[in-house]
Amino acid sequence: MQNFASPSSARGSSATRRRKAANFFNVEVTAKRLELLRELVPGATCVAVLVNPANPATETTLRDVEPAARAVGLQLQVLKASNSREIDAAFATFVRERPDALFVGGDSFFVSRRFQLVNLAAFVGRGGASCRRWTRQLAGWHSPAGR
Repeated sequence: MQNFASPSSARGSSATRRRKAANFFNVEVTAKRLELLRELVPGATCVAVLVNPANPATETTLRDVEPAARAVGLQLQVLKASNSREIDAAFATFVRERPDALFVGGDSFFVSRRFQLVNLAAFVGRGGASCRRWTRQLAGWHSPAGR
């Protein structure tokens, strides 16, 4: 990430100025990701946002994504997961509630669970049918990548 220069007369430590610049950068990236999602799924009106409640940056992510979603005419449904079972539960909610798309918050936990996320998304994309069948098929399922 690039640090933005600020005038030497600006108040606050350089760490504070870098944090503010990083927050600005994250807001812009979040807005751009939602715009791209809107282009990929042009008929979308409701988007599920998957976040990790254990990550301190989750509040910032949600604060950034809400105005960006409003700007492109999207409603949000927040799904939270901080372990493998909660990801399964979030996808069960996704199937039951039927939002038009999924926006995964930037989090190293989700990167580590990317195989699980991709497998679940592929299952839903293949018409993972009813929530009851979904839950039965997920019972005991774990991705090959880990526990």
